[in-house]
Amino acid sequence: MENQRSNPRRAQSGPLQIKGMGHQILEAHDFKCRFVCRQQPDAWGYAVFEGLLPPGDTEAPAIARIETRKPELGSRCFQIVSRGRTEIQQRFCDEACPRDRLERYPGLVRIRLKPKLVNRRDRDPALLVHLEGARDSLLIDCGSLDAVPKVELLKLSHLFVTHTHIDHFCGFDRILRHVLGGENRIHVFGPPGITRNVQGKLDGYTWNLIDVGGPTFVVHELDGDQKLTTEFTCRRRFAPSFEAVSSTIESGCIVDDGRLKVHFAALEHQIPSLAYSVEESPFASVRANRLGTDGPRPGPWLTRLQELAIRGWGPDDTLEVAGCIRRVPDLIDEFIEVKPGVKIAYATDTVFNERTLATIAQLANRADVFYCESNYQDPDEDKASSYFHLTARQAGQLARAAQVEKLILFHLSRKYLGDIGTSILQAKEEFDRVE
Repeated sequence: MENQRSNPRRAQSGPLQIKGMGHQILEAHDFKCRFVCRQQPDAWGYAVFEGLLPPGDTEAPAIARIETRKPELGSRCFQIVSRGRTEIQQRFCDEACPRDRLERYPGLVRIRLKPKLVNRRDRDPALLVHLEGARDSLLIDCGSLDAVPKVELLKLSHLFVTHTHIDHFCGFDRILRHVLGGENRIHVFGPPGITRNVQGKLDGYTWNLIDVGGPTFVVHELDGDQKLTTEFTCRRRFAPSFEAVSSTIESGCIVDDGRLKVHFAALEHQIPSLAYSVEESPFASVRANRLGTDGPRPGPWLTRLQELAIRGWGPDDTLEVAGCIRRVPDLIDEFIEVKPGVKIAYATDTVFNERTLATIAQLANRADVFYCESNYQDPDEDKASSYFHLTARQAGQLARAAQVEKLILFHLSRKYLGDIGTSILQAKEEFDRVE
């Protein structure tokens, strides 16, 4: 089956063909549309789209899971649509939903965070976060990126910079070099001054041969509850595309695209140094053992139920299931389990004090994985304070205060010649689960 896209506004106003299936859409409403098969006009049913974008969006998917009223037709359609099921969901997530305009599609596609430190723990900081179930990825800090293959950098959609000391920002040039041939749209977040820093990188090169295409960098400068956004496009030779736009940040949340949420907080490194947390959206998991032979068959009602389980429902809401009208709260209790998403947190280059302790305890609260710098060991605690860095022991205290599941130490000073073992032992005196 060939993947297609459709415009939901067109689908609502007139017939629309799903190419390769021989079906004609009669009407479309949110997550489903009624169709009729031209070869068998008496056979009709519903195509449940894998999430529609808002009305009027021209990039809505036409990939559908088919539920029909005629068993033999339903079987044939299901085989067509279910072939390469993973690929269909992948295409929906990556192509039908632009990264910067992704709406919330609860229960349809789950994105999982797969973080990995790019370099050795005594080398430049950089955390690459793969989004399993999507084709893009995130990067927190961009020190040396020589270890990251070009193919991985081409997937980059978001870059979160803690601050622009050279060991945290020198990899930007490698990103720029490898994305020049594509149409990437990369969102860059950072502390006050990040716009000037990115523009300085871009202005350091000559772009007289650039006239079409190329990447776009959307730079978001974070300062308290204010965000200043500037866009630099390759086709304009990286001149700003518009005047900087100011907006308000609610509760420290800087990304909420339906797949994940990203929060930030400012730490003290003589200059602002930002810490980040990234959290998957909650996922409505289906209790599959209660469907099928001894229960109702999966259908459009189940997708709608997953959506309601995440978005919320009223006490009197009902759904039709297998010809019966049932209360939504009862259906959710029986068929759905809402699972929280995985959360990771990242903090580096900060002094240890009561403000830092309180800030991290809130930002990294109950994170599954907490990446924290451990630049110094116990004998150099005074030096750590002087240079506004942490010791391994202090990282353990932050992890304990935030009640995280696991602490991973990184950004160890090279003076210790890679001796991460001693740092781990010192951190374990404050917090047990350390790597």
